[in-house]
Amino acid sequence: MTLTTEACQPVDGSRADARRLALLASAALMVLAAVIHLDVIPAHVQEWLPAAVFFGFLAVGQASMAVLLVRRPHPITLLVAIWSSVGVVALYVWSRTAGLPFAPVDHGEGHGAGGSHVAHAVGGHGNGEPIFPGQAAPTSAEPVGPLDLAALAAELAVIALLVLLLPAKYRRWTSNGIFVCGLAMVALRATAGLH
Repeated sequence: MTLTTEACQPVDGSRADARRLALLASAALMVLAAVIHLDVIPAHVQEWLPAAVFFGFLAVGQASMAVLLVRRPHPITLLVAIWSSVGVVALYVWSRTAGLPFAPVDHGEGHGAGGSHVAHAVGGHGNGEPIFPGQAAPTSAEPVGPLDLAALAAELAVIALLVLLLPAKYRRWTSNGIFVCGLAMVALRATAGLH
């Protein structure tokens, strides 16, 4: 039996099936990320209410996007899903490396030990403990946890799957844009713009 190159090429029906499967997988991954974001809301209500509200809106947005991916998989829908996921991933990486400049500072108590993001002195910058030369200043950087990594993996997989489903002209611009965003984050971090 010989194998021809024509036999290796997917026919239109199998290409449509593969596209549908990728869209369903992307939607399922969006729902997974939404469920994870819903799960962390109670802990963030106690720590910092704006973060809890953000996670609520994010979960609703991701669940809604999952529905749109299945019902209306137009290139614009794919682009919105991709770029919103890129934004969430960038925000996550920033929050876990340098800390968000608008988030309250964690003073070392840690989240699992009853610690809080909120500064101890109202209106103050810090908890009153001196920072000595050579000692790192406290940051609002969040610890990395298993649920964080699961949501991150889901969002990265969504980005990869949806970029592959884009028409060629959109795929090239989107891939280049994601690359430029990554370089910009690295450059900002290297020039101390993110810490």
